[in-house]
Amino acid sequence: MKVLMLRGNPRKNGVTERLADLFARGLRESGAELFDVDLASKNIGLCRGCFACSAGEKGRCVIDDDMADILDLLDEADAVVCASPIYFYAMGAQLKIFWERCFPFIRGYYYDAELGGMRNRTNFSKDGKKFVTIGAASGRIKSSFEAVTHTYQSIATALGFEYAADIRRAESPHFTSLDAKSLRVRKILDAFEIAGREFGATGKISEAVIKTAELELAESDEVFAQNAGVFWELNKNRNVAGFGFDDAKTDVRILLREMCRLLIPKEAPEKADIEFYFPDKEWRFAMRINSGKCELGELSAPSECDLRITCTAPLWADILGMRANVMEKLASGELLLEGRRRLFSSMKKYFRLPDGVR
Repeated sequence: MKVLMLRGNPRKNGVTERLADLFARGLRESGAELFDVDLASKNIGLCRGCFACSAGEKGRCVIDDDMADILDLLDEADAVVCASPIYFYAMGAQLKIFWERCFPFIRGYYYDAELGGMRNRTNFSKDGKKFVTIGAASGRIKSSFEAVTHTYQSIATALGFEYAADIRRAESPHFTSLDAKSLRVRKILDAFEIAGREFGATGKISEAVIKTAELELAESDEVFAQNAGVFWELNKNRNVAGFGFDDAKTDVRILLREMCRLLIPKEAPEKADIEFYFPDKEWRFAMRINSGKCELGELSAPSECDLRITCTAPLWADILGMRANVMEKLASGELLLEGRRRLFSSMKKYFRLPDGVR
């Protein structure tokens, strides 16, 4: 199967690029013949609406740029895969320009009685192309993808494509906050590679794989909004060239909320109050465990607690990320424990913490 992958993401260190790389790897592993096109690196002008390409049986655009070669690839492809970030509820501009320049394949309209609507009459060398779309959005699935999914569906219907799958990866700025060490993130990443293998081998992607690829990171809109607030606070003073996610995955406010989310009720004490103090930030947090539930709140002053943990914010992030030796930090005094120290040694079993915490 000949597959044309169209990448519509201008930023090359982001989530869309990573997911497209994984899907492409799966395609290659399946034996598919892959034509991987980075639209952002191509010289593709805007459609002028001149209708010059409508002449003859095989139209040619009058604009002399890189689009001519890509149109040839599209013509001969058995399948098309589009990967794009979601910008203002739509596909990225690079991909939108591409579709506008596909007018040379249109030869009028006809009424499809079975569909009950109008379709474009096309002149592709290969009809019935299979179609997959991959999107990465900063918001949640329900609020971010409705418009762009409808657009993709309309394109597929109009051009006679078989829409095999629409894979929607929401919460993209926070996608790497848990890092690949997170079981959920690892499952998501694996699902994109598996999806590529399935599509390359069968022309289809199973619902189970799509569901895994779209797993939510935050368990509710409220938790997502909290994490999003931290992310935007971290990045509001960045310039475009320095934009990245490294700080988001080491910010203790996100990491402490994630600890609460990962609480294992049957392993946790019936009731425990744990205070975290980060003197470098002057941040205090109270983590309260009660009857299998965990809540996190901010403090303005020290409180009565069963255990107080004091260290710098980067050190706690390093401990959770297994980048710091806990025993060494305790011995050096960089990590201070006050109160029920056994609570600290038990954290791993009821917060699913890495082996570095003991």
